[in-house]
Amino acid sequence: MNKNILILILGVLISSITSCKKDLKLPTDVGFTYDINRNKSADGNLIFTGGTIILAAFDFEGEREQGDDVYFSKSFPGGLSIPFSPENIIPELDFDIPQGVYNRIDISFETFDDLGDNNIVVNGIYTNSENAETPIIFEFKSSEYFSITAEDYTRNSQIILNEDRPVSTEIKLDPIHWFQIISETLFNNAVLVEVDGVMTILINESVNDSMFDLIVDRIDESTEAVFKY
Repeated sequence: MNKNILILILGVLISSITSCKKDLKLPTDVGFTYDINRNKSADGNLIFTGGTIILAAFDFEGEREQGDDVYFSKSFPGGLSIPFSPENIIPELDFDIPQGVYNRIDISFETFDDLGDNNIVVNGIYTNSENAETPIIFEFKSSEYFSITAEDYTRNSQIILNEDRPVSTEIKLDPIHWFQIISETLFNNAVLVEVDGVMTILINESVNDSMFDLIVDRIDESTEAVFKY
């Protein structure tokens, strides 16, 4: 091969490699949403429609194929209240994350309990065998730690972030999974409490506590974080 051509090719390759390394510093606009599983349960008797979560802290840790790994943490001393919504991008969790190929992204967060208020509230509807509907409110006030390995929309754990492509990341809790352990008998024998003039299955530490104890053992399970391009 002609020496000059070889030198030219090597120069292009070196330039390309240098450019790629430099590009890894460019940020990607990544916004986060919090939501819940809004699908009906397998037997069709349960669906969840909304609620809130209050965060005390949020952590991001990403392992890249090239460039330094990425880690950041944000705390909320007064608590960050977030309504569950698939569209609500949370300004306090809108981060510039360096672009690159991430072989693994771990997201963790902790709920806020300093004030003793409910930090997870989930609203839903229970339908019994006679097709009678009863509202459900689940209330949780203890601190809870969640840790998730994120995926992209194809369920691949390798996530590619590009600086010219904004990303929305949906963190989704799964009350359908939490409530799978609750039998029809427990639902039908639950204590009803009047909430805003409507008789409701209220589940917390004090009301329907036997149901509550079963649910809280599963509350950190089946949570997911999905990057959507």
